[in-house]
Amino acid sequence: MATELKMPQMGYDMEEGTVIRWLKEEGSPVSRNEAVAEIETDKAVVEFESEVEGILLSIVATEGSIVPVGETIAVVGAEGEEIIFDSPSPVSESDPQPIQNAEPISVQGSDSETPEIVTSAVLAADRILATPVARKIADEIGLDLLAVSGSGPGGRITKKDVENFDPDQVPGQSIPYDESVVDSLTEPEIEVPAPVESLAPAPVSEVPTSFLPKTDKKEPLTRMRQQIARVTVKSKTEKPHFYVSAEIDMTRAMSLRRQVNEQLSEEGLRITVNDLVVKACVASLKKYPK
Repeated sequence: MATELKMPQMGYDMEEGTVIRWLKEEGSPVSRNEAVAEIETDKAVVEFESEVEGILLSIVATEGSIVPVGETIAVVGAEGEEIIFDSPSPVSESDPQPIQNAEPISVQGSDSETPEIVTSAVLAADRILATPVARKIADEIGLDLLAVSGSGPGGRITKKDVENFDPDQVPGQSIPYDESVVDSLTEPEIEVPAPVESLAPAPVSEVPTSFLPKTDKKEPLTRMRQQIARVTVKSKTEKPHFYVSAEIDMTRAMSLRRQVNEQLSEEGLRITVNDLVVKACVASLKKYPK
């Protein structure tokens, strides 16, 4: 019987992982405890080993896809064996199922408006396909998942979809306004200045191509960087902070730096202010080791 290889939980707080690279191709033989893929967690990239021996019949999760813990990423079995998943769909039982024979419901409006047709499937819109991590992040930032398009299996909304969501790019959203208020507004009286004789534009010097800005390139954050960002933001927003500042008279230190640099000028060496600060820290630690 074919065996489903599922996304492992490599840490107590791991909820999903990213398939970085497949080390085996479909149809390749796989030995027990042989590495078949590389999985990226919030902390590291580790090799994922097959728990059974056989043929890699199917790769369910493609490279770069984010898969929740416990969901199938590949299937291993005998050559030519029919693949039968434990569940008919990768979607959990709590996720909504399509409604059969949905009858349209007519919504009555005014005579000047065209009646809208709404299906009963809309009634199930509050049950959204989303991973637990995506729901948690959306709740924390107050984001309505109805406005997010899912890129996961079956249209499931992943954490990446929530983090990359841009409200300015959501189509079909407009801000209603009152035309009577707009009509009541009048343009302020503006004094038009006297015409000024046009001046010849100054010649523009050519800018060297080496100084021209290069095209920006966006690189997706690794899961480790995402975890570091989350922990850093959490520490800044949830933990109390205090800052200590002190004024230091650096007159004598700067004079010493100037004298030393004059002596080292023949050797092509210079000391910086940072060198003096490090020297002071070393002296302080030696004097007060505790």
